[in-house]
Amino acid sequence: MKQTNNFREKFGSNPEFYGLLVIGRSQFMTQSERRRLDWISGNVLVGSSKLYCKTFDDLCEDMKYKLLAVSNQ
Repeated sequence: MKQTNNFREKFGSNPEFYGLLVIGRSQFMTQSERRRLDWISGNVLVGSSKLYCKTFDDLCEDMKYKLLAVSNQ
């Protein structure tokens, strides 16, 4: 539906897409697994869009930080 008027009305003519993969918990990851997750997050594209890879713990920390930033404005 990317080439339809309905799509352009909802998302604009040239939207940016991002993927998010949330897996596991930080406390159970080895250093090697952490390095691999960081590499994937920095280097893997899906449909030419960036793929962010986070653990549940990382996502929770990111959301806390964003929530504090928004609530302090």
